[in-house]
Amino acid sequence: MAEYSPQMGALEARAPVARGAMVNLIGAAVSLALIAGLGVWGYRLVVRDVSGVPVVRAIEGPIRVQPENPGGVAAEHQGLAVNNVAAEGIAERPADSLVLAPEPLDLSAEDLAAFAPAKRDADQNADPAGAGASEPADPEEAAILALADQIAAQVAAQSAGQSGGQSALASPPASGLARSLIPLRRPAALSAGRPAGAAAAVRDISQSSLPAGTTLVQLGAFPDEAEAKAAWAAISRRFEELMFDKARVVVEAESVGRTLYRLRAEGFAQMSDARQFCAALMAEGADCIPVTLR
Repeated sequence: MAEYSPQMGALEARAPVARGAMVNLIGAAVSLALIAGLGVWGYRLVVRDVSGVPVVRAIEGPIRVQPENPGGVAAEHQGLAVNNVAAEGIAERPADSLVLAPEPLDLSAEDLAAFAPAKRDADQNADPAGAGASEPADPEEAAILALADQIAAQVAAQSAGQSGGQSALASPPASGLARSLIPLRRPAALSAGRPAGAAAAVRDISQSSLPAGTTLVQLGAFPDEAEAKAAWAAISRRFEELMFDKARVVVEAESVGRTLYRLRAEGFAQMSDARQFCAALMAEGADCIPVTLR
């Protein structure tokens, strides 16, 4: 039979009590730590708000400063007598005191003697006939004056040549430039590089004699052949430099029951040449259409 001792039951009863007390102590310590942490955190918040972390720091000194002249900026032209007439309706009263201007000061005899040698030297260097007065000391100014004299002489010579039928040119002055900087007029005796009779010669070509694919330009359509040829003559006179090597082609055609005469020009190597030709004519207001013969 087993023996039972009362002390054994007491030991078994103490073990759960000791574990529960330990858990309570640990929980109390954790609670105290949390409370202490919350207290420190709250204290720091309060101290920071009281001491202040400035968001915008105010500038030093007063916000507003009274100006040195409270009356504002003075307007111009104040204090003049004419302003009193406009403001008050009457002229300003005479001044209380009048002060005369001082008399002019004259140079003494010894001061005048200091300028006498310079005046004598200037008189000796001057030309007695006055020719030296017209010659400037600056070479650039002398060249400009000589060029002006030469231009005036050329204009006078041209005017005399137009009125009297003479084309003599005035010789340049010896002291001027050897050659004028402005271009001279083209003599009337020189030609433009092409005989004048070349513009009058007109080459007529029949369209039936041209092969297919020939590049032409159409200058207009007219009710009769005479009017078409007259238009060719007018265009040739107006655009002489462009028309001198072109051949005239007059084509009879019917359109809407009417007979028309189309005026065309031949003499283009390719379509780009015809387009450039028409662009030049259309820029001056003339009609021109590039076409290809089919």
